Amino acid sequence: MSTQPLLDIVAGASLSFLLAYGLFRLFVARETYFVWIMPLFLVGIFAGMWATSGRGSPMAVGAFAGLLTAGIVLGRRSWHLHRAHQQRLESFARELGLSFTRNDQSYAIAAATLVDDMGSCFNMLSGNWHGTPVAVFDYQYMDYSDSDAPAMIVLTCAVARLEVPQPQMIIRGHRLREAIRKGFGSKRGLLGDEAFDRIFHVETADLEHAKAVLRPRTREWLMANSRGARVLVDDSTLMLCVGHQTMKQLPEVLDRIRALHATFG
Repeated sequence: MSTQPLLDIVAGASLSFLLAYGLFRLFVARETYFVWIMPLFLVGIFAGMWATSGRGSPMAVGAFAGLLTAGIVLGRRSWHLHRAHQQRLESFARELGLSFTRNDQSYAIAAATLVDDMGSCFNMLSGNWHGTPVAVFDYQYMDYSDSDAPAMIVLTCAVARLEVPQPQMIIRGHRLREAIRKGFGSKRGLLGDEAFDRIFHVETADLEHAKAVLRPRTREWLMANSRGARVLVDDSTLMLCVGHQTMKQLPEVLDRIRALHATFG
């Protein structure tokens, strides 16, 4: 009896497991412990269809088995690493003089307003940072990539409280998809500041009030320090969301929200 089919199964399983492990290591290094599951799931769907189709080969069967095994093994490993990370975050928060909460949805609606997708908040550090009451947390939600494939996104968001409540406004950089949806050449959301308007778009129901609130020093800070951030001003909430930051980068995020908050004073 030929051993070739068995070798093909082993080869397919080994290659798919290595692929899954590569995804796992890539995201674990960024301290996003479950983001790798979605791309693996999508690949698994195609591998399963290939394995169960009429032309399914032994290698396809092995690839599907390898992905399934990797999902179980690496999923358990991700859970343990995630719990260990939360324990380290709790100790890190105490070192910074802050409190730590694993799940706190106090700012979930505000974050959803900023990113246009409902998700959940976790790993929150909160307290006084150099005299400013702040909070910083991870926000996870589902979005679609440019190829319309679902993707799990994790952002790091920081919040400070404004002394004077303000109408809602969202400040973010111009994006091609938004430009297509809203129409090129639209003047909606422009403050009349040529340098600022070239980089940012402001979404608000009261643009004249936004011009008064976003004073020159706030605009200057955003142009110099935004680095792809999105900003929400809503009532007493000032929120800054950036790409996911590792634990060691959290003090820098806290410094950024404190500095941005100071421009509103």
